[in-house]
Formats: sequence, C-alpha cells, structure tokens
Amino acid sequence: MKIMLKNDRLFSISHSISSKISGYAYLLAGAVCLVAFYQVGKQNLNNFQQSLFFFNIPDIFYTYFTHYWMIYGGLGALLSAKGLSILGLNPSALMQRYYFNEKTFIVLASLLAFLIPSLAGHFLFNNAYFTDDESAYEYSARALAQGKLYFDSPENKIFFDRAFMINDGKFYSQYFLGWPFFFAIGILLDLEHFVNPTLLALSVYPLYKISLRYLGKNWSILVIFIFLSSPSIITMAATKLSHTSCTFALLWCSYYFYRLLDAPNLSRYHFLFAAFFAIAFLIRPLSTLGLLLPLLCVWLSIAIKGRLKLRTILSFGVTSLFFSSIFFAINYYQNGLVTKVAYQRSIEYDIENDFRFSGRNKSIAPDKVANLSFKSLDSVLETVSLATIRHNFSISGWPIFLIFALLSVRRKLLLPWLMVFSYLIFHLGIDDAGFGTIAPVHFFEQSWVWIILVVSGLRTANISIKSLARNSSKICQVNIIPNLILSLVVLSYLFYVPIRLGTTIKLAQSSNFPIISANKLVKKPAIIFSPRPFVHPCISLPSRLSMFNRPVSLPSIETDVLWVNYVSDKLNSEFLSNFPNHNAYIMSWKEKSCQLNFEKLDKNLK
Repeated sequence: MKIMLKNDRLFSISHSISSKISGYAYLLAGAVCLVAFYQVGKQNLNNFQQSLFFFNIPDIFYTYFTHYWMIYGGLGALLSAKGLSILGLNPSALMQRYYFNEKTFIVLASLLAFLIPSLAGHFLFNNAYFTDDESAYEYSARALAQGKLYFDSPENKIFFDRAFMINDGKFYSQYFLGWPFFFAIGILLDLEHFVNPTLLALSVYPLYKISLRYLGKNWSILVIFIFLSSPSIITMAATKLSHTSCTFALLWCSYYFYRLLDAPNLSRYHFLFAAFFAIAFLIRPLSTLGLLLPLLCVWLSIAIKGRLKLRTILSFGVTSLFFSSIFFAINYYQNGLVTKVAYQRSIEYDIENDFRFSGRNKSIAPDKVANLSFKSLDSVLETVSLATIRHNFSISGWPIFLIFALLSVRRKLLLPWLMVFSYLIFHLGIDDAGFGTIAPVHFFEQSWVWIILVVSGLRTANISIKSLARNSSKICQVNIIPNLILSLVVLSYLFYVPIRLGTTIKLAQSSNFPIISANKLVKKPAIIFSPRPFVHPCISLPSRLSMFNRPVSLPSIETDVLWVNYVSDKLNSEFLSNFPNHNAYIMSWKEKSCQLNFEKLDKNLK
C-alpha cells in the first residue's frame, strides 16, 4: 500500500512537472510568434509605420500591418492562452476576488471613461483636430452658444468660404445640430474639451444594463472592459466629432426601450425612449434610423396589439412631435424649406459658388446629399465589407474579434443581430467607410452592439469548452476562453495599440503645427492667407492627415488670428483695407524642405 502511494505521488509530481514544461513551451511558442511579428515590421516595413490616409480601401502598409497582426498576433494569443490554462491560471477567479459591488463598478468604470479620453486628448493629442469636420462642428456650437442657428455672412465672403460651410448670407455648417448642442454647453462652461469624455462616461450605465439582459454580471463586466479599452472608442471620445454623442443617445434610447418592455404602461419610459431617439436622430439621422428601426418596429407591434395604454402612446407621440418640430424648424430657418437639410443646401451652395474652396468634385449632382449615393451592388458590398473588416481591428485591437460574434447566433440575441443588419442596410448608400485615422467612422455607432455579440459568442464558447473539458477529464482546458481574452487584451496593448497610437499622435502633432507656429511667429492681431492643403502631407510622412482646410474663421469671433483664403493679390489687398489694425501674412509650405513660412505683407503696397 505504501509503495503504491509513493508511486502515485511520483506520478503526480512527474505529471505536474511535465504540465509546467508543456505550459511554458506553449508560452514560449506564443512569444516566438510575437517576436516574428515585431521583426517583420522592423526589418521590412519600417516598424509598421502606416499612412492611415484612406476612406475605403486601406493603405497598403496598414493592410500589411493587420495581415501580419492577424496571423502572428492571433496565433500568439491562442498559444499563450493554452499555456496559461495548462499552468492553471484562472482569470475568472481573480476577477471575482477583486470584484466590486455593482454600483461601485459602474462609478469606477464611468470615472475611467471620462479620464482616459480626457487625458489622451490633452496630453497625447493636444486637443488637435483630426478632420475638417471638427472645426465646422465647433462653429455650429459657437452659434448655438450665442442663441443663433447661424452667423451672418461677413463682407468679402469669398475669403471665408470653406468646405462643409454654407456662406450664402447665412454662415453655418452642413451638419445636424444635435452634437453642436452638447458642444455649445461645453463652450458656455469653458469645458468644450470635456464634453465627449463626459458623454462617454454617461454611456457606461446603459451599456452595462443592456448587457445584463443577455449575458449576466461577469460577462457584462467584460463588455464594459472592452468598451473602455477600445482604441477607436477612446480616441473618438478625445475628438470633437459627433459619433460619441450619438452613441450616448443610442445607448440611452435602447436602455429605455428595454425598460418599457418590462413595464409597458409606465409613460416615462415611452417619453424617454422617444426623447433619446430624437436626440440621436438630431445628431446622426442615418445611424439612428439604421440601428433603432428594429426597436421601433417592436414598439409599434406592441402598440398595435393593444398592450399599451393611451397615455403611453400619447407620451411617445407628443415627444416625437415636439422633436420633429425642432428638426423641421431648423431646416426652415437655415435652408428655407422644412424638408431640406443643410447637407442638401451645402451642395446647392457649392454649385452656386462654382465650387470655390469647397473641395468637392464639380460633377456632383445638384440633388445629391453629401456622401450618399446608390452605386452598383459591387461597390455597395465593397464599402460594407471593408468597413466590417476594419471594425474587426479598430474596435478592440485584437487580431481576431468579430468572428466570435458568429457563436452568438441564437434566438435570444435576435434583436441585437437585427440592429446590426438594419444598420448595415441603411448604410448601403454611403460613399465610403470613413477616414482611417480612428475607425471606419461612417459605421462607428454599431460598435457597442458588436461588442455585446462578441462577448456573447465568447460566453457560448466558454460554456461549450467547459462541458467538453469535464467530459474528457481535461480540466486544464476549462479556463481556455478567459485566458484567451486575457491574452488578446494584453497583446493588443503591447503591440497593436502602441503602433496605431504612435501614428495617431504624429497626425495630431502635424494638425496642430500650423496653428502653434502661427501663434509663435506672427504678430497679433493677424490675418493669414492660407493654402490648401492647410497641413502639407510632408510633415507627417509616411502618415497623412485626413484634413485639407484651414480652421473655420470669422472676424466677429476671432480676435487674435483670422484664417482666410488666398484669392488674388489685388483682391487680397482690397480685403486688407477693411482691417487696418491687423498684420497680414501669407502662409506657404516649401515641399522639398517641408518648411512652413509666414511671409509678412506690406499693407501699403497695392
């Protein structure tokens, strides 16, 4: 009996040693894959430096980067997860050990959602513009902060014409006013850089509560973790673009939809469902209709079946009518017709203005809405498929992400799947997926639904693998999915995120360079005649900023530096006579040396 015990113990020790050797061997193999990824970039692809200057088909170096990341990063994560599982690491147990109660978790997660983009925007990006859109949004917000829907066009308006701006006696942007409304609050409080981070923080609670309906507590925590560690979601919240505010409104609208399902005759839920739907619509109508149409259809079916009291239907209807009146009133006062949006008026104005300083193609149709066209089926599928592939990397930075959503195809998740499909169908007419600096921005608002579907797929895989492992006595495999998630997150932040972040920081620096240089070199108050592109590509090569135009500028707003178009020497001189106290400069780039110059003009010369 004693001999058997000794033999059993020896076998157990031998098995334990062999398991550790096997576990470390898998980790070593995973590390080799990652070293191979690093060396490919270092030896052949200039450390994976990439342009990010694309709107549909990715830059070739970005394609190389994601190609090798998917292969080596994916294999490295799988091998690492296998090794960690053999060694007995249990991330789920660690999470439960340090788990806070629900309220504490939401507060801490919301605080992180505010702090991370706020700090990134200030210290990494220096609150730079990444696109021409942001300056236009800011001027819409400045008008709203003064209680206006538009500014009056200045004299000599040709000097102030700019892409995305209408300057026909009224000076306003082509964009909807939902996001500028929030932005205007930040301007009034002198906290404009913190508006998007605040809205991201306020998005945590509804996302967590929606996730609970499908996933349970532990997996809902993972949803929030991915949401707050997403490179694209965090970077977007550090900009002045509209997508974060729209995501905020979509999440709260969806949250109150689920609440009214639980209590269909509480009027406040119908009111809030309609209100947040309208707010999201006033920010990005196409995204709102696409993502929330399935929810509206469910609400309508409940109403038709007679399950709602009259007061709840009236609550929804009156709220919708109120916000619809705001939408149509804005159209009328800005564009002259209740049915004409500023996007349409922007095309009309560019045609009337012979496309001067618009940046648009002269072949554009007069009745076209900017960035919308219904092309051939091949082109439509190309845009949607490219956006989806780019989302695979931009949402999480993982080498494999969206594929896990396929494991969540089941009836319980029918509504989130319908939301995604509806969103994609509504975006079939989009000209492109969006600029490459942050994400496929024209498909951004569906990101949180994809995160829920992916986590649901991981949960399904975890349940299945646990069952198989127990039946086959391979206990070491029980934690393979939690360890895979841990490996994917860690490797993403060791390899993918630093490469993308380095490029993004470089682009932010190039965006700010002309403005910072002007503040240092010109004597104020100053008028600067600006070229197009405003930021020359040479300054950030091999990267390139998706920004071509000077900041929006008006004499009634700017006190130090007024950025205007260079028209002609004669007209420039006549224009300067209206500003006797301003110094005048011509901004130009020397392409070969990539040197920025501010040539001072003698205002007495004609």
